[in-house]
Amino acid sequence: MEANYQTGMTSKITIQLLLPLAAVAAGCALLSCKPKATMRATCTHASLDSLLEASQTNLHFSGTHFSGAESDSVVFGAPPGQTTWIAARWEGPPDGASIIVGCDGRLLAAARTGYALHLARGPTRVGFAETVLLEESPGGGTGHEQRDLVLLGRSGNSIDSLWRVTSYDRDQSMLNSPGVEETRSANISATGDTIDVVGVRKTSSYASATNKWNVRDSTVLPPERFCWNAARRRYQKCGPGHV
Repeated sequence: MEANYQTGMTSKITIQLLLPLAAVAAGCALLSCKPKATMRATCTHASLDSLLEASQTNLHFSGTHFSGAESDSVVFGAPPGQTTWIAARWEGPPDGASIIVGCDGRLLAAARTGYALHLARGPTRVGFAETVLLEESPGGGTGHEQRDLVLLGRSGNSIDSLWRVTSYDRDQSMLNSPGVEETRSANISATGDTIDVVGVRKTSSYASATNKWNVRDSTVLPPERFCWNAARRRYQKCGPGHV
């Protein structure tokens, strides 16, 4: 419903009165009218390729195209204040980026990150509009594979790195040397103030007869804890021996 109020000047102020549909229906029953259905706002944005092209300067990308671009995304809020965080990946060579767009499709922020593997919501942090936990691959080589867990946050039109740890690291590049494989997982506390990391380290040897790497032993890595430092706006190692 709308109420129009004429001011002493020539302009007119329109005030929208938003009432529940049930209340509108009850009023219409008395006035013999039919309530109109409330329209919900929707958000739209350009295609992934178009967003990447528009972000080339921020991404410091000088290639001619983003080969085989794909993405994962998470949505924060609801229209009209909704924002969408997009984690992109492309080939030739493998690379990636984080892009944030508003409900109106406006580009809010963009930054070069690694090849995106998985994206999830992060904890609420003062000073950041939203945060995400991104698993990415910064690259590798023959016999070597690495994946990182990165906590990113948006502050204004900037994407900042709040924390990083290597979640998977495998080096089996030398057949005559022991292979090493480390796997880590992270648990963020309910308050978002601490991140606990645990992991396992495996060593292996190469068997030419079967052309396989065989695990020789497995060791639990020392646990690590990272605490939120509000002054520095990032997580730092904490606990005995750390400030």
